[in-house]
Amino acid sequence: MPFQLSSGPALVAAIAISIASPAIGAAASRPSVAAANRSTAELLFEEMRDSRIPGLQVAVVRDGRIVFEGAWGVADIETGAPVTAETIFPFNSMTKAFTGVAAMQLVAAGKLDLSAPVSRYLPDLPVDWRMITIRQLLTHSSGLPDIVDPDSGALIGAGGEEAAWAAVTALPLISVPGTRSSYNQTNYVLFGRIIDRLAQQSFTAFFRDRQFVPAGMRRTGFGDIRDWVPGKAKSYRFNRPTVSNPGTLGRADVEFPPMTRTAAGMEGTASDMARWIMAVLDGRLVERASLSSMWTPAILADGTRTQRAIGWATDIRTMNRWVGLSGGNRGAFAVYPEDNVAVVLLTNLQGASPELLLDRIAAHYVRGFVLPPVTRLRAEVQKRGFEKLSAIAAELRRADPEIAFPERQLSDWGYRMLRSARPQQALAIFTLAGSLYPDSASAAENIGYVHSLTGNVAAAISAYRRALAVTPSNEKLASALKALEER
Repeated sequence: MPFQLSSGPALVAAIAISIASPAIGAAASRPSVAAANRSTAELLFEEMRDSRIPGLQVAVVRDGRIVFEGAWGVADIETGAPVTAETIFPFNSMTKAFTGVAAMQLVAAGKLDLSAPVSRYLPDLPVDWRMITIRQLLTHSSGLPDIVDPDSGALIGAGGEEAAWAAVTALPLISVPGTRSSYNQTNYVLFGRIIDRLAQQSFTAFFRDRQFVPAGMRRTGFGDIRDWVPGKAKSYRFNRPTVSNPGTLGRADVEFPPMTRTAAGMEGTASDMARWIMAVLDGRLVERASLSSMWTPAILADGTRTQRAIGWATDIRTMNRWVGLSGGNRGAFAVYPEDNVAVVLLTNLQGASPELLLDRIAAHYVRGFVLPPVTRLRAEVQKRGFEKLSAIAAELRRADPEIAFPERQLSDWGYRMLRSARPQQALAIFTLAGSLYPDSASAAENIGYVHSLTGNVAAAISAYRRALAVTPSNEKLASALKALEER
């Protein structure tokens, strides 16, 4: 059956909401829960409509309690089954944050030293792997090759877990340990084996006994598309998108072989994850004093600070800082420690990029929340229209001469518009980037790419020539330009 999103009033009426009273002693100047919840529901409805998200769950924690739970849309397009508060979604790489908590539990028990070499716990490893530290594993600075193909998401090798392990252990390191941040799944496969050995039980049982049960997570466990669980949402993605058509909605079934499930094998509900966050913050799972250690990012050998901490990702900003993770480009969560707020957002659309909404949701619950520049720009454009993009950017720059819109973030936003078959909006974003970064080859190349997709060959050639003047050695760009000139 074709996927259609309900009209605004009908959808908003279907939202399942649970509101708790503010914590005793909470600052009176903070936004009211009721107003914040309404704003969050409105924002998410707009996002579901604009990005054509089939189903979604959200949970917000403030001052140690869940103040908002929302569940709407469809969990299964074929049957029309609705998303409810009990619908199970895959956590994907958000699982790594739970693995980080498991690591700190083993540290607290005196069984694990984050600075120790991995060979202390797993002696039968390739020689080049043995001096990699546990901290390097958990912060993705180990230099290990990836056991998972990043393009397909499947294990490398001829097939099966043993073949994948043989294949990855035969590969050389991709960098000297501690010198480069490189996200991969091998790190967590290894750490899963360490948990099995140190906990003297499977990591799945260890997570259940030490995290799921104490936090009251009734609907959370390990599994993938092959594991039948009542009430599990089906995952989707848009297939064959073009510049004029966002594509057809198809299944996005993902398998997580058992050996990789400390990296991306959990599934559950937004409310369960919210309860887990509360248990982390109030000291039921790890000592509160150890949170700063778990959330301290890796520092590379040259002094570079990465965003990867012990299982979690961190932010470098000083205002409204967060820690959290995204998973599968369909789910994300963030904890704002100084603001006593956390947000969990789960969807069943691969490519939904829910992490882009976390700050905007948190801002509804924290007075004076400072949105990052590109997030502020995106929010204003959503309210006032894309035709005013440049004017809004200029207004923000006049109000704050120090504001900066990072080119990479603008580029990511523009390509998200392209994937949604909105080339004119993408062109507006890339044009803004080009005006802000006139010497950037990538900004000019992005402009040329959109023009080439929409058939404006002359404009595409002009933009590609500007880009090639900056990077004359770019053979791929030169080939694309030559093809356009021949047309």
